[in-house]
Formats: sequence, C-alpha cells, structure tokens
Amino acid sequence: MGDLILYQFELSFHSQLVRTGLAEKHLSYKKKSIQIAQLEQLDPWYMKINPKGQVPTLVRGETVVTESEDILKYLDETFPETAKICPDSTSEEGERWSYYKELGSKFDPEQTLIHVPWYHDVAGSKHPDMKKKKIIAEKVWKAKREELPIKCDKLAKDYPDLADAYVKRREQVADLPEEPDVEKLKLFMAVMEDVLTKIDHQLRPKEDDAEEAKSKENEKWLCGDNYTIADIYWTTALHWLEDAGLADRFWGEGKRAHLAAYYDRSKRRESFRKGMPSATTLMFQGIKNRWCTLL
Repeated sequence: MGDLILYQFELSFHSQLVRTGLAEKHLSYKKKSIQIAQLEQLDPWYMKINPKGQVPTLVRGETVVTESEDILKYLDETFPETAKICPDSTSEEGERWSYYKELGSKFDPEQTLIHVPWYHDVAGSKHPDMKKKKIIAEKVWKAKREELPIKCDKLAKDYPDLADAYVKRREQVADLPEEPDVEKLKLFMAVMEDVLTKIDHQLRPKEDDAEEAKSKENEKWLCGDNYTIADIYWTTALHWLEDAGLADRFWGEGKRAHLAAYYDRSKRRESFRKGMPSATTLMFQGIKNRWCTLL
C-alpha cells in the first residue's frame, strides 16, 4: 500500500503522541512538516487531505487517518506484528485506558503554551526563560484571533469546494477575547492538582502485594505490564507540564513521588527521545520566535 507518511508539526502535542507511538512500534515513516507558523495547515492542498486543517495526519496509499488515537489504533490493526499499544476495550488494560483517557480529557495543551506563559506568576511557573515564552504566546494568540480568520475567509472565497471546511475552522476561533482568560488557567491548575494526585495514587503499590510490587516496580506501567497509549499520552502530558516550568509545583520536592518516579522511568525509553521535537526544529523555531499548536 505504500510508505507511511506523517504530516505533522514538531511542537504539536498530538503529533508528539503519534511520533512516540511509531517509535514504540519501530516503524519507519516519512515525516512531512506542516509550517504552522505560516498557517500552512490551512493551505488548500493540505485541507484536501485533512479538512479539519489540523495535525497530525497519517497517509498510507489511499488511506488517510486523522486524530492521534485513531492513528495509533490504525497502526495496531495494520501492523499486528509490532508492539500493541492500544488495549482491547473489553480487557482489563482497556478498562484502565478508559480511566486514564477520561483523566486525559482534562489536560489542555493550550494552557501550557499560552495561559501559563501569559500568567506565569499565577501558575507558579519556574521556567528560566518565561519572558521569551510570553512573547511567543502573545504572537500565537494574535495569530489565532486575527490572521487565521482572515486567511480562512479569503480561502473560502477562492476555493468554494473547501468553503465549508474553512468556515468550520474559522468558527473554532470565533469571539476570542483580547487576552486569554486567567480564570481558565486557575481552573486548569486546580484540575491538574486533582488529576495528578489520582495518577500518583494509582501508581502506588497495593498493600497486599507491596513486596512483589517493589521488586517489579520498574516493569509496571499505567495499564499493567505493557507500555500502552495511556503511557504515551501521560508521559507526553507530563513533559509539556515540565516544559512549562510546572514540574516543581506538581511533583517536585517529594510531592507525588510515585508520579515523579514513573515520569523519570518513562523518559528513559527510546521512544520518548524519538518522539521529542528535534533539536534542529527547536533551534529553527527559536529563531522564528513564533509557533502555534492547538492542533
């Protein structure tokens, strides 16, 4: 059916999930970067592939798959000889993934990219270069409020066959305020305190098998013995919180010790390193000094 082609953006949360999944499966693929800073995700050629105008998108021959979880499920089904990362829904692992997926729905990457830098004192961020992050956040917010709607309106007129897709994309950023809502950040931080406490609790050894759990603690993952989509999701989420300068707040200085140990162990996996944004891209984005995810 042809090679796997991943349309993605290095600094996109959901692109990072898929890159990590591909690395777990040791699958080769061609990476095609969509330049989000230039709103390339809205270009007609890409909208014809993914009418949502978002990344990531996986293409293999005539097959097109969008949404990170659907992509990982497709990889499981298409390459059954590789490590299975999406548990069967009826299995015990599948039930645990449903639990962690529900918790994951409360994590919003936009908060770490825009709201935290904008209101870093409120968030308690300890990132050493928060001033630059705020400049980037301001540019991203302006692009969402002003540039994206203008481009959508223009392309809807120029490409009538894609007009509906452009209208829907524009509606996603309609009525944005001049500045992000600080109350949403406060709510996000409170929710994360609760969610991460629940994950830390789940990672604690059970009292009735504490000795066995202690001897095998380096083998256990969120859903059991296997590293799954739940681990891919939450390792990536923890990385984003850490990159926003929130590690000390959420799991530093002995807080949530089981969560901290889990994250340290996860970061040692080869797939984590391969899923990370490339150093070259990070350098390029630093020079460009503007980038956008929310995709």
